[in-house]
Amino acid sequence: MKKIILLTGFLFLVLGTVVADSFKVGELFYEIIDPKGKTVRVVFHHTRPYDNLTKVEIPSQIKYEGKKYTVIEIGDRAFSLCDMLQELTLPPTLQKIGFKSFSKCASLPMVILPASLEEIGELAFEKCISLQSIDIPQKVTKIRPFTFSFCAELATIILPAACVELEDGAFWECRSLTKITSFAVEPPAMALPSKQNNGSFFKQTATQCTVFVPKNSKTKYAESDWGKMFDVEKIVESN
Repeated sequence: MKKIILLTGFLFLVLGTVVADSFKVGELFYEIIDPKGKTVRVVFHHTRPYDNLTKVEIPSQIKYEGKKYTVIEIGDRAFSLCDMLQELTLPPTLQKIGFKSFSKCASLPMVILPASLEEIGELAFEKCISLQSIDIPQKVTKIRPFTFSFCAELATIILPAACVELEDGAFWECRSLTKITSFAVEPPAMALPSKQNNGSFFKQTATQCTVFVPKNSKTKYAESDWGKMFDVEKIVESN
């Protein structure tokens, strides 16, 4: 019994420390990532204070206890299920968007991802059913599994030159997709629909989609899995 009491007390202290690390500045809650580097992430809060927000503007810097901190991350599930969110401004200091950060933000029509962004987590924008287009920044080299899945209104995608892979389900069930522009000279690896995989793209959108690729790259794309997924005649070299 004594061991159980001690263990319970220890867990309480640990959990208490985690809760204490979260603090509020303005409308948002934050967590310190690196005290020495003075960096923070925006985090989910169990009281779900963001649920009724229609507009969110995440600052580049915040001030807490007399110190300035730079915002470089959005934590896992931070804005998940915020289905009233219509306007989102991300800071030019942002490096990472976490797992399910904006999952099911059903009213969000547009997101401008900053050039500083390096990583987008799995399911980060899944079921953002009003999202119409997405321009992936240059530093993002992979689109994780199901990151933009079930984005029903997503019509256009821009992939950067540095993109090397679209993992399984990356744009799955994006039924309105009609235009993909890839700046990658080498075709990014992708998952094809199979018994093992859903596929990076939804199979039923393949015939309606035009893929724009860099000059002198059509043959590479046509001979890769892109040529198996999409109509080769609709793989077009950009001027």
